Amino acid sequence: MNKNKFENGSIKISNDIFYMITAMATIEVEGVKSIVGVPSDAEKINAKNSKKGIEINFLESGIEISVKVSVEYGQKLEEIVKKIQENIKLKVEVMTSIKVLGVNICIESVEK
Repeated sequence: MNKNKFENGSIKISNDIFYMITAMATIEVEGVKSIVGVPSDAEKINAKNSKKGIEINFLESGIEISVKVSVEYGQKLEEIVKKIQENIKLKVEVMTSIKVLGVNICIESVEK
């Protein structure tokens, strides 16, 4: 659990939140079919199922994220990976104020 201190108190962010933000940020990228083991419908993502296909290392200086994805056939893989990395980093940092040190993407499959 990550804890941020502020003038009037503190905020605790459950580790599950980082998995959920990562999952939602990944599937919103055009060309991503799914995260391995995670529902492709954002409304069905929850704390329990969002951990499949995602690994997060919590370090003192920030977090490192790894995601296994399935992408749409015919897409430029390098462009999709870059968009996933940028979207995850942006969403996690904006929503939690925790630094994302790196985002690793593993393309597990290609689907039509």
